[in-house]
Amino acid sequence: MTKFLRVLNFKYSRGSVFRWWKDTKEGNCQDYAWTTLKKNEGGTLKALKAIFKGEASIRRARSPVNKWWWPRHAVLHYKGQWIDSTVRTWRASPEPHTPLWPALPGPITVALVIALCVSVRLYFF
Repeated sequence: MTKFLRVLNFKYSRGSVFRWWKDTKEGNCQDYAWTTLKKNEGGTLKALKAIFKGEASIRRARSPVNKWWWPRHAVLHYKGQWIDSTVRTWRASPEPHTPLWPALPGPITVALVIALCVSVRLYFF
């Protein structure tokens, strides 16, 4: 297996899922996934290219810690391996988390919901 880089000196701090991802040494699980992906790909454009090519994805996941009905945790799936801010080692499965759907930065999600609402309104009214 290829040895992937991981961010070990990352300090977790709570944040909102409704904001942009940051490349930083302190942040939430989305920031950890984004920072790790950028480190492995060698930059922002290469990381975005890996996402668009399907080599990587940051996924919203249900976590044993967050038992709320809306999945708030984010995990990175990169070239067949998984990593997240809780279990900071590369592994073959996302356990103990259950990935559900791709995570998008908050402003993009809001824009997509607004666009969907507008298109439905224009279609039916």
